[in-house]
Amino acid sequence: MYCKFCGTETGADREICDECLKSQGQSEKVPKKDLGIRIAVAVLAAMILVCGITAALLLKNKFSSENAEAHLTSTSESMTSAQTEPGTTKDGETVVIFGENVTRGSETQFTTNEAVINANEGSSEPQTVVSTPNHTAQTATSPATNALQPSEKTYDVPIQPGKITLSESLQYDLNIFLSNFSESNVGSFSSQPSNEELADFALTYNFINRQNLFESGEYSIGEDTAYNYRLDEKYAIETIKKYFDISVKPGFADGYRFYHDGYFYLEFTGAALSEGFSVVSSVEDVGGNLYKVNFAIYMSDGNDQPYYGYTTQRIQSESASNEYLRYVCDGTAYIRATNIYDRSTYILDSYHVSR
Repeated sequence: MYCKFCGTETGADREICDECLKSQGQSEKVPKKDLGIRIAVAVLAAMILVCGITAALLLKNKFSSENAEAHLTSTSESMTSAQTEPGTTKDGETVVIFGENVTRGSETQFTTNEAVINANEGSSEPQTVVSTPNHTAQTATSPATNALQPSEKTYDVPIQPGKITLSESLQYDLNIFLSNFSESNVGSFSSQPSNEELADFALTYNFINRQNLFESGEYSIGEDTAYNYRLDEKYAIETIKKYFDISVKPGFADGYRFYHDGYFYLEFTGAALSEGFSVVSSVEDVGGNLYKVNFAIYMSDGNDQPYYGYTTQRIQSESASNEYLRYVCDGTAYIRATNIYDRSTYILDSYHVSR
């Protein structure tokens, strides 16, 4: 074989002679065996590099996934806590838990001051219809998951309609509210009471609870001259609005036997007598800010105040050994309330007693 540059004979396996190699600054060609080894080493190094990069990427993805999962778990626990902690609400209506002005009808009520919760804001939950004893069915919605929590006080407002535990304060509030009607001997009604029934309640309620509003003297209506108390009708109108959320106008009681020319008249000597106080046995949220309340009426020796905080078990126990405590009858009432834990928001929707 001959050198391809100078033509000198080089041997069987060489293309360039020694002199040409030296002049070009090259060494003798690497044997094929050594070249194969070098290629294999290079390939192995490349594979190791690729494996290392792949492992690094996998580790990075693993840590990212774990962090994302931890974040989602924390977020889920927070949302679950927000749903189940006391202070949430339900039914797809704005509920005053601790405070804001709430307009009912034409009157503005005021509750204690903390937070308003819209339980249905952003919710796509389906609605269900709950039958009520009043004129129309009430609408209730499933709870939202973004309910706020109270900043100071804690109330066990139910997330879904159902039985409510009677705490000591709730027992007291419901007992007092319903005693206003049992003490005044209010009869059963399912729809709006008549003007005469409203006048009866307003007159009796105010004489028992706000006797200082009555003027005393000798009064007559026509030929009747036996009345010794009279009440300005504005106080009766105020009472009817407060307990029934019904707006009546001056003169609403025209024709009522104890009403004349803007005043209610009453003949009475001695202390005002109660027709019995109420003790609540259970309360159930039926949706739409409506609550079903079961209760019993008891007669006392004339002073009902010591019994306003009594539970069913306690009144049953004491009435068995106290001759001045007497069971009268059972009853069921439906109460509307934007906050069942705030008595100032209670409105009597319907009332049924067995006496």
